[in-house]
Amino acid sequence: MKKKYIEEIEHEVVKLIRRADLKKLLDRETKSMDRSAYLLMKKLEKEGPLPISVIANSFRVNASTISRQIQNLKSNGWVTSFSDKKDARVSLVTLTRQGIDILMAAKIKRIEVYSDFLSDWTEKDMQTFATLLSKLNRSIEQRNS
Repeated sequence: MKKKYIEEIEHEVVKLIRRADLKKLLDRETKSMDRSAYLLMKKLEKEGPLPISVIANSFRVNASTISRQIQNLKSNGWVTSFSDKKDARVSLVTLTRQGIDILMAAKIKRIEVYSDFLSDWTEKDMQTFATLLSKLNRSIEQRNS
């Protein structure tokens, strides 16, 4: 019985991942960013400024991958970097004013899209789904650490 539910969850998560990438939908209406840029910028908004190594570790990727993403964000004018006053060898990355503005616009648009998707859900259904999705994400993160 448990295997049946695991197979159903796996199938639904695959469909969710494919459909939840809102980039194509958002691109029709506004300049948007890809999922990795959005996640990186949200991390900087919440915790920044941060060293590249800390960002890389938090996403469990190597520093060169994050460095390339940072370069793309810099070329858009969305982030900047500066030397850490405590250790000049360390470069800290932070959002620019333009980066904050584009992130807020993307966040608002994403919330609008999800609000539309969930418009016929009850508050209880949304709460239950948010709780279970958060639990799934924590389980995945714990297994990958």
